[in-house]
This record gives sequence, structure tokens and C-alpha cells, in this order.
Amino acid sequence: MLTHPVAFDIKAGIYFPHAGVTQLVESLPSKQMVAGSNPVARSILRSALRLSYGWSTTKCRQQERIMRDHSDLRGYGLTDTAAVLICLTGLILLPFTGSAASTQDWQVVRSSHFLVMHTGNEAMAGSVSEKAEAYYTTIAADLGYTRYQNFWVWDNRVKILIYPTVQAFATACQAPAWAVGRANYERHEIASYRQSGEGFLSVLLPHELSHLILSDCIGTTHVPLWLTEGFAQWEQEGRKTNAPTRENWLKISALVTADIRQDTDRDRVALFYVQSASLVGYMIKSYGGEAFGNFCKALRDGKTVNSALATTYPGDIPSLDTLEQKWLNSIRR
Repeated sequence: MLTHPVAFDIKAGIYFPHAGVTQLVESLPSKQMVAGSNPVARSILRSALRLSYGWSTTKCRQQERIMRDHSDLRGYGLTDTAAVLICLTGLILLPFTGSAASTQDWQVVRSSHFLVMHTGNEAMAGSVSEKAEAYYTTIAADLGYTRYQNFWVWDNRVKILIYPTVQAFATACQAPAWAVGRANYERHEIASYRQSGEGFLSVLLPHELSHLILSDCIGTTHVPLWLTEGFAQWEQEGRKTNAPTRENWLKISALVTADIRQDTDRDRVALFYVQSASLVGYMIKSYGGEAFGNFCKALRDGKTVNSALATTYPGDIPSLDTLEQKWLNSIRR
């Protein structure tokens, strides 16, 4: 979530560019450059790809060159709390707070929880609607909200806008040329265009829907970064079947209190996101979505992590130390 030029507000919108996300990596030093000549950005990209996929340095550099090919990224200055969403082609998030829903002659595909707005490609709109409903079901279940029937219905449905061309999208959303989508949390809108690629459907759409559902179902006050980002990444396609392999993990006591948005250690930043997704996934798979949702609520209500664990999982995970050992055992099998 790029804070340029002010701190990011969760209710503000964000742009998400070219697709194929592997990792959300936040934090670059003040006034560093994205892509181009920035060695920090390049190193963070390589670390994220190595950690997520075990790629060689050569393959990581090939992906890095794709990022540098976006010439309009060169020289883009970041503030102290800058954030980079690392993906196979390089991904940057930019704030956006307006709505562009009124700038097109929209047709609408309606489903229970979404309004997919398009300008004539009903087949694609139908695919987006079907995917969004499937993600909605899975994400809600992972928070224990399978019986919550009145969530995002009727006038509260989320709008997904599919523009006819990248030019129409960029003009309406004031988006840079490399962006493939935009999310506006306050207005409950997600926007893209017809040729945006599979990454929008498989990665960015579930990621942003996860943030929206977590925020609307439970709220994010007092819910730490490792949990909100770990949950959003866990819901991306492919994440649940790709178990991370590594030995030198962060201590969980450090992970749950970390705010890596100011961290300049590239390996620690990349590891934070890989480990957060794995830990959230372990809790959901092992103890169910309802318990995980209750854990989030306990944190939201001001409990410490240890207290929330003891309250939610009294016989199974009474403390952080127990959670750490059980999680480590699960990924070493």
C-alpha cells in the first residue's frame, strides 16, 4: 500500500499493476526509487521470489528485468512509509479515493453479492462474477461467516468495473499506464479492464476481496499487519497448495508485533509476508474458520495475542510458544 505523498488510509483506494503476485513486500527506505537503478527494490524482489518459489538468482533477475521494462516506473520517488507489492512482473500500489462508475454506459451482471459492470463483454463479466462469488464463499468461510446471509446484498453489493480498454480504464481512474486494476475500500469498488490478464482474477481480486471482507465482517482495529496481510495472501489462488520451505523463520513473538513498513532489511521484509500467510493458513486449516474469525475478533476487541489464543483455542493453542511449535511441526512434515 503505497503512501505517496501521505500515510495510507485503509479506506482509500489503491491501484494494483501488472499481475502474477508472489508476495506483498512493504517498506523501502525514504526517497529510494522503484525499479530502474534502485538496488534495494531489486534485492527485495529477488528475495521475495526466492522465498516464495525457491527460484534461482538468474530466474529472479529475469523477472526483475520485466519490472525495469516499465520505463514510466523509473525515477518514481517513495516516501518513508512506501510499499511495493512484489509480483512476477513487478507491482506497485497507488492511492485512489474517487469513483469512476459514472463515466461509462454500463451494462450489469448481477449476482448475490456483486454487481459486475461492463460495456458489452458479458462473457467476461460472467466469469468475473462467478469467480467473485466463489472467492466470497471461501473467504467468508475462512472467517466463520458461512451463515451470514445479509452481508453485501441488495444495495450493499460490491461493484466490480470492467472497462473496455486499458485507455478507458486509465482515463477514468487516473491510472498510470502500467496499472491493471484499482480498489476503493470506502466505496466498495474494484476496477480493471478486459485485457488485464489472469492475474487480476486469480490474485488481485481475491486479495482485495479478503481485505474488504475482513474489514466489513470483523473490522481491523487492533488487528495486526501480519494477520490482515497474511489472510489476504492466503486467499490468493495457488497459495494454499504451495507450502513454504525454509528453516530460519522469524520468531513468532517478533512476527506478531512487527511493523515492517519502516524496515529496510529486505530478507526480513520478504520473510515476514511468506511466514504470515503460512501461519494464518495453518490456523485456518487446523482449527477452522470460525475459530480463526473469533481470534480476529478477540484481537479487535483489544486482547493481547496470548490472551486471544488462550480464549479462542484454550485446549489447543494456549500461548504463542505452543502455536509456534505446532506450526513449525506442520511445515516440516
